This record gives sequence, C-alpha cells and structure tokens, in this order.
Amino acid sequence: MLSPGELSRRGGQYDGLVDDADGARGLTRGGRLLELRTRSAALTAQFLRDNGPVVLTDVATGTGLSRPTVMDRVGELVERGAAAVAGKRVATSKESGRPAMRYRFRGEIGYVAAVEIGKRSTHLLVSDLAGTVVAARRWLHERADAEWPVAADVVDERLRLAWTAIAALVPRPERSAGLLGVGVCLQGLLGPDGIVTNSADFPGLVGVDVAARATEALGVPARVHLDLAAAGVAEHRLGAAQGLASFVLATAWPTVAASVTIDGAPYRGARNLAGVMYRMDLSALLPNPYDGDDAGLLRDLTERRAGAPLSADLAAVDDRIAVQLAAAGATIDPEAILLLGPAVEADPELVDRLAERLPAYVSADLPLELRRAVLGPIAPVVGTLLSTLDEASSRLFEDRMPPIPRLTRAAEVTDAWLDGIRPEESQRA
Repeated sequence: MLSPGELSRRGGQYDGLVDDADGARGLTRGGRLLELRTRSAALTAQFLRDNGPVVLTDVATGTGLSRPTVMDRVGELVERGAAAVAGKRVATSKESGRPAMRYRFRGEIGYVAAVEIGKRSTHLLVSDLAGTVVAARRWLHERADAEWPVAADVVDERLRLAWTAIAALVPRPERSAGLLGVGVCLQGLLGPDGIVTNSADFPGLVGVDVAARATEALGVPARVHLDLAAAGVAEHRLGAAQGLASFVLATAWPTVAASVTIDGAPYRGARNLAGVMYRMDLSALLPNPYDGDDAGLLRDLTERRAGAPLSADLAAVDDRIAVQLAAAGATIDPEAILLLGPAVEADPELVDRLAERLPAYVSADLPLELRRAVLGPIAPVVGTLLSTLDEASSRLFEDRMPPIPRLTRAAEVTDAWLDGIRPEESQRA
C-alpha cells in the first residue's frame, strides 16, 4: 500500500481533483458544484478503500482535497454506511491534543458476483465492494460425450445453480445493499446489443439475451462478457499485461481468437467482432493438419514437450498461428501479444517457436513481442469480477474506481487459488 506522500510524489491515482477550502474552487453554478461534490465523495471513498484505516489528514494529503472537504465527505460516507470509524490513532510524544480518528471503507456495503460458464466447468466468485473475495465455487460437469456442444437446457441448469449459490452466499447485514451486480462470462460472440450471436460450445444460447435473464433472475444489473475479453481485463490488471497501454491476448490455436486492448480500454470493433482472426480463410494458403482433431494436436504438443522432435504437422500449425498473430500485430501495433490456451499449457516452448516465426511475416521495422499469459484458466472469471466491481462502484459513487488493490496484490490468482479458498466447495455437479 502506498503512503499518501508516495502517492503525491508519484502523481498517483488520487490526483484527478484538487479543490480549495470551501470545496468549490470558486464554482457557483449548482450543477458544477453538485458534480464536484459527487466526485470528491467518490475520491474520498476510493482512497479509504485503497489505503484505510486512515486519518482525515492522510486522506487530504493523498487526494489533494482540502481537509474541510474531506471532513464533510467522510461524514456523508459514514451517514450512507459506506465508511465507518475504525478507532483512534495512537498519538506520539511529539503530538499534542486528542488522537485523530481513523476511518475505513465498508466493503460490506455491497457485493458483486462473477460467473463463468465453461465447457466443462462453472466458476463463481463473490466479493464485497472493497474487492475482498468472500466466496468461491467451482462445479465440474461430466457428460457422456465430452466433445458434444453444451445444450441450452444444460446451460440453464448451470445458471440456476449459480443463482442459487449467489442468493445463499451474499450476506445482508444491517446497512448492506446486498448484491449490486453480476457478470456472466462465456465463450462465443456477442452482438452490440449483448445477445449471443455465435458459440461453438453453447449453440443453444444463440439469440438469447443472457444479461436480461440474469437481471430478471437476480433483480440486479447484469452484463455478459466474452471469455477472452474478460481474460484480457484480468491480465491487464493483475497479469502479464500490467503497465501496457495496448496489447492483444490471443489463443495459440490453428484458429486464433483474441481480445484487443487499445489505450487501456477493450476494443470490440464495429460489430463486436474485433479479434476473431479465425474468420480468415487460410485453408488454401496454410492448411490445418489437425482439422477436426483437437485431441491429436494436444497429444502431439504434449509429446513435443516430453522431448519428441518437431513434426511437420506441428510446424505447419506454428506457421498458421504465426500468420494470424502477424496480421493482428501489423494492424494494431500493440506493445505485446499475450498467448494463452491449452496449446501453450501443453507445450510452453510454443511461445518461443512462434516468436522465431513472426519475423518471416512482418517487416523488420515492426517488431512484435510475444509473452505468455500468466493467470491461467481463472483469468476470465477474475476479469469478469473486476469489470463488475468497476460498474457497481460507478453506479454507487457515480465515478469509476481504479483496480481493486486486494486483488492486484493477491499472489495466488491462479486456478488453485479458486480451489484454495473453499476446497471442499469445488464439486462435481
């Protein structure tokens, strides 16, 4: 946690608003004054959440707000139940007067949930508004034919499973707003209106407004996220894309799909189709030797990892992937391309082989850096949770908050982390 002084020296995330003693900086118009008041309240809540418990002087130093303004805003937050007294600071021998009161952000004022509907599993995370994960679940689903797409009624059952768990998990203590929002993450394509337009794993969801169904079932705002876009958010906040303004997160597969982040924001394209390189028809130029045989590709990659020589078929797949990555890189000019997916898990050296092949498809003055994504299978549900927290904070405080510190500092943001919170609750359904 950065001290207020460190934040000030670094030009940190609390320097977006500085006012004078009366909190208005000479503004007299009612609308601007209300806007300033709202933003200063959000800024104060944000600092308490990220740094508390703290005294008012620390809040003023860290945010740039005047102490009288901080005193008013903290009082309003306490009245709303968003902040609470956390005890008195111990005075030093050099200090005179009464010890200053410390305040904390009440994350328990509200909760959000994130659900990932995967082909063979369902993940659920629930956190309070401070970003503290209070519950995690994973259900593993077995089917007679593992390759058969998931039918609509199966997805409905999984959603009901998640809704029931959320209702049981979200506490409703005194002065708690309960559930503030939910995010649903799945594989496929979404139209601009949020309706599923294509999904290889979930064809029964095509034409379905999943967000509307979630909103109706839970009575709170809901949004649907694509798995790769959500994974991109997680890698940007917590993983290999930290500090990057623009990057591509791509699956290393013969048919490449990707999420695109430009200037720190996800880019979806005119029809929500940005990143779907698999729409390129490469069959005549670079055939896929494993077309229809995903299991065979993973088997050969695993054998390659164990020391088997690189086969002609695997070399052809490498070239096919490299062409698609080069097309994305040449178009977007990202700072890096992150790779993830089962092929990278099966053979980590695939990233190095692709890096060696890329220069054959792009000019020498356009270097493309490849990185391996680090968060693994949990990235989509973590990214969905972060986005849902942003949206809930924005609605509650009318000002978007930055990444949640407790998650950014979590060292075990991995698939094992999900099991580790409540190991006995990862179950087969």
